[in-house]
Amino acid sequence: MTHEIKVPQLGVNDEFVIIVEWYVKNGDNIEKGQPLCLVETSKTTSELIADKSGYIKIEKKELEEAKIKETIGYITPTKSEKITNKTKIEHKIKATRKAIALAEKHGIDLSKIQKHGMIREKDVKKLKPESITLKPSKITEPREKKIKWKGKIKPSFLKKIQIDEDFKNLSSNEKIKLYLKNGASIGKNVKIGQGTIIISDYINIEQEVKIGSRCFFKTNKLKIGRMTEIGNNVDIVTREMVFGDVNFTGDNIIIGGGGAFGKNSKFKSRHNGFNLDTGSISDFAIPG
Repeated sequence: MTHEIKVPQLGVNDEFVIIVEWYVKNGDNIEKGQPLCLVETSKTTSELIADKSGYIKIEKKELEEAKIKETIGYITPTKSEKITNKTKIEHKIKATRKAIALAEKHGIDLSKIQKHGMIREKDVKKLKPESITLKPSKITEPREKKIKWKGKIKPSFLKKIQIDEDFKNLSSNEKIKLYLKNGASIGKNVKIGQGTIIISDYINIEQEVKIGSRCFFKTNKLKIGRMTEIGNNVDIVTREMVFGDVNFTGDNIIIGGGGAFGKNSKFKSRHNGFNLDTGSISDFAIPG
């Protein structure tokens, strides 16, 4: 007699599930108590277990939604359709379709996995390098993206603000207007604090940036990503300086020194990757 595989009530308020993965495929001979598939509700994931032995016939595919109590497959006493088994793994090894595919792709022998029950994709990934055989593949190093510098500043303006004692005490809006007028690229909601002066041939500042306290930059090229904060007594001297998005500095941080304007000197922080709230870095030139 054909047996229906129905979605059980997994949670009080759940009305449907998503079929994440089938561990078996059409035509497989399955046994009672064998895990059939993994389903996901809004709060949890659960495995559906076979209530009886027989041959599987799948009605709902992976990543499809199914209502609670809906029939997603059948277990039949006889094989209902001809299925071509392309796997090279012996049938006695119980593994999910994804685990078998990954094993075949990399030439991995699933018999090396010591596990009771169904072998899953994550079990294949956990194999130690010395216990698996991988097919040769080309490995190429990712190329670093070339920065397109913009916001070239007029040289006459740079000379003027270095000798003008009043410039650093202007309001943020007044400074930004002057920087923009003289070639800088500055986004919305940028704040440049009192006492702060930025000296650079290129100034490119994204939106939502705060530069405060007594920061002093004297660099060849400057790029600051969005939602970055640079504050306190930061005194940076370097040829090129790049801050990624969402970076924070704080307290007495000094970067640069005798070699700061060397041929390959650069400072670069990744996105979400630079956070110095305390301490000091002094006379520190970063080579490119």
